[in-house]
Parts: sequence; structure tokens; C-alpha cells
Amino acid sequence: MKHRILLICIFTILALSSLSAEHIGWETTAEAYKGRYGQTISFELPPNGIAKPVYGFGGFDWDSSIGSAAVQMGLLTYEDGGEVTILIKEGPEYIKYEGWNTTFVFLDAKGNVVKPDESTILFIDIPDEPFQPSRDPDPVYFTVSNQTGTTLSVTNECEYDIVELYILTPKMEAELDYSKELLQGSVLASGESVPVKLSRWPYLQSFLETEGLGILSVGAYDEDGYPLFQYWLPDKENLQIVLSDWDYL
Repeated sequence: MKHRILLICIFTILALSSLSAEHIGWETTAEAYKGRYGQTISFELPPNGIAKPVYGFGGFDWDSSIGSAAVQMGLLTYEDGGEVTILIKEGPEYIKYEGWNTTFVFLDAKGNVVKPDESTILFIDIPDEPFQPSRDPDPVYFTVSNQTGTTLSVTNECEYDIVELYILTPKMEAELDYSKELLQGSVLASGESVPVKLSRWPYLQSFLETEGLGILSVGAYDEDGYPLFQYWLPDKENLQIVLSDWDYL
């Protein structure tokens, strides 16, 4: 009788443990937890997983695959899957718009943050000699990298919210190609900024890398349907677009 009770208890504990972890796919990100800073969630990944995009190392952007990030940290394998726990954290203040600065880290069984394996990190010694600028001309392409990856920032200084945003190459403007709408259903509120990840818009990333400082056209519509427009000459030191009342047509 005692053995039977013990077995029942063991099976009950195992069942509750499995129920506590949310079952997700390998494509699942932390999007559902944007802005829920300090929350911990456990997930169960199935075996035979497929690699999905990851942004970060140690700490990951909310739009990273939770499963692939766990594999990168050595916590899971695609072959076996398994259970992991994440902690939702707050990232840089300047992309706080609607939880866009949400990041996540992994926790171990004791609740400690899992650190990256330093053996996988490349450390570069910086010489003590003063920097000598190269005599070679600057390349005609550039990228801008920061804590959130390769991004540009769009700020709305208009009185009204912006509901549609377009950045057109000269070819797209000539063909009146407005197929790439960057807000994707989000609203850029008055006085707020939103990051635009270039990796999500290959046409824009390709133009900036190959055309250098070529002029782009920026179009937008506010909440009442009124259009805004400006020509934008990217600054390789600071990829930032500011829309104001002066841009109304």
C-alpha cells in the first residue's frame, strides 16, 4: 500500500511538472511577453527541431526563437528538444515604444541567469600604440551596429499618430512601389520612436550597403489619412529619421 501511494505521488509530481511548462514550437518567440519585465516562463520544446532566427548572445531580443537561442546557449539540442526557463528583461530605454526593448535570458534550475560559454567568445587585444588612420579611401557602403543589431530609428514629432510608414529607394519611387509598409499594423504615436531592423527589410539593407549615402524617400500617413513626405540622406554615424509637421504635403 505504501509503495502504491509513493508511486501515485511520483506520477502526480511528474504530471504537474510537465503541465507547468508551456509547449511551444521552434518558431516561437517572446513576442507574447513584450513589456512583461521580471516574469519567468518555462517552455517545452519538441524533438527534431529546426533552426530559426536568433538576435543576441546571452541576452536575446524578444523576436528571437526561444528554442534556437537555447541551443545557442548549449541548453538544448535540436534533436532532443527539452525544457528551458526564461526571464523577461527590459532592454535599452531608447526603444521602449510598446515593449520593443523587451529581451530575455535563460535561468538555470536554481534561478540563476545562464551566462554564455566564454570559450565561444572571441577576445581581441587592443594595442597600446596610438591609432593611425588608414590612408585608404572610405568604402562606399556602411552598416550601423548597436545593442539591438543593425537598425534605424524613426521618430514622430508630429502632433498626430502615424499609422503607415514607407522608405522608398529611387527605383521604388519611380515605379510608385508602396508594397513595403514598415509599421506592419503598429502605430507610431506622437512623440515616440520605433526601431526598424534592417535585417527584416532586405531591400533597404541592400541599398544602404551598396549605394552608400544615396538619397531615400520617406512617406507616411497619419491617423487621419494625411500624407507626409521627406527626402532622407542617411548618416552612417546615426541612422535616424525624424518626421515633423513640416513634412505634411
